[in-house]
Amino acid sequence: MKKIAKILVMVALLMQIGCQSSTSVTQPNDPEPQKPSEGLQPLKVAIIDDTAPYADVVDGEYEGLIIDIVSVAFSRMDVEYEFVDMPFNRIMTLMEEGGLDIATDIFINPKREEFLYFPVDTPLAIYPYALFKRSDKEITYDGNPESLTAYIIGTVRGYYLGSFDKYLEDPDYTIIESKSPELNMKQLYNGRVDLAIEVLSTGESLVEKLGYGLEIEPLPTTLGANSSYVAFSKPLGLEPLMVEYQKTIKEMYADGTLQAIYDRYGLPVPDGNFE
Repeated sequence: MKKIAKILVMVALLMQIGCQSSTSVTQPNDPEPQKPSEGLQPLKVAIIDDTAPYADVVDGEYEGLIIDIVSVAFSRMDVEYEFVDMPFNRIMTLMEEGGLDIATDIFINPKREEFLYFPVDTPLAIYPYALFKRSDKEITYDGNPESLTAYIIGTVRGYYLGSFDKYLEDPDYTIIESKSPELNMKQLYNGRVDLAIEVLSTGESLVEKLGYGLEIEPLPTTLGANSSYVAFSKPLGLEPLMVEYQKTIKEMYADGTLQAIYDRYGLPVPDGNFE
């Protein structure tokens, strides 16, 4: 009987060991870390129309420097996305509310940093802001903002104008806002404003596009310059995606892809920390 009892105990122990071994073997493997881009697509990427050579919509197709950079970067990141075109002020409202994922060609200011993540190492462009006037008007600007109080000035609603931004709410200045760069330039052409503030390259492109080449010209002294970025939503928690995007842009710089895109548009790669 003792012998049978010992055998039964050994069998029970072997069965227990076998069950434990079987359980450990069938444990699932640890899941792979999730990529920042997973679970976030398709992303809505807002662009500002009529800002060639940076972004434009021609015959229903998106084109321009920013379109090319974002398209290549997101393709490398395996991100699904779609471009959407809307007025600048509407873009800012939706980004603040979490209604958009990404906005392009955005200047940094303290208010925007409350609801946007910026890849500060990798700017898209550095823009000088110019004052455009009608060629038949005798207007000069020496860099002193106070000299502009005598004029009606047009700008785009929601634009951040750097050091000149504080004058937009100053009662000594007469400011008329438009919802797009094209409407801003048309206001100038039609004599509703004396000066129109616009990014120099965008303004020059619009003047050519609208056939205003003989009637409108920029003043030689600019209002200053700002760097623009692709901006990612804070309300939607897209900081990991912003980090991945910045890393991808640096890879594009290292392998020559970024330089080739800027060369295609005859533009320099802006100063940044691309390496």
